[in-house]
Parts: sequence; C-alpha cells; structure tokens
Amino acid sequence: MEYSKLHGYDISKLTLGTVVLGMDYGISNEGNKRDRTNGFSIISSALKAGINTLDTASKQK
Repeated sequence: MEYSKLHGYDISKLTLGTVVLGMDYGISNEGNKRDRTNGFSIISSALKAGINTLDTASKQK
C-alpha cells in the first residue's frame, strides 16, 4: 500500500467508500443493504490490505 504523510500521519492512497454498507446505494445494488457481518468483513479486509481511510459521505440529493 502506498501512503502520503499528512500532519505526521501515514494516510493510505486508497480509500474505502462505505456508503453502500449502510444504504440502498450503487449501480449494482438491487435495493438491498449489506448485512452487518458482510460490512464488518469488508472493512476488516480493507484494514488488512493497509487501507486506513474511509469515505462515509452519502450520495448527494
């Protein structure tokens, strides 16, 4: 994983977008939110891969 320094912190150059974990969102989502276990698994995999930033913004209205 590549990182950038920001205020003394190593910030991963990849960010995990998490809006799909809590909302019916996304082009391939057929109206189903991810279940809680699946969401934790996705976040855990991202952390293991070195991703340490999360985008939690919801879609624009």
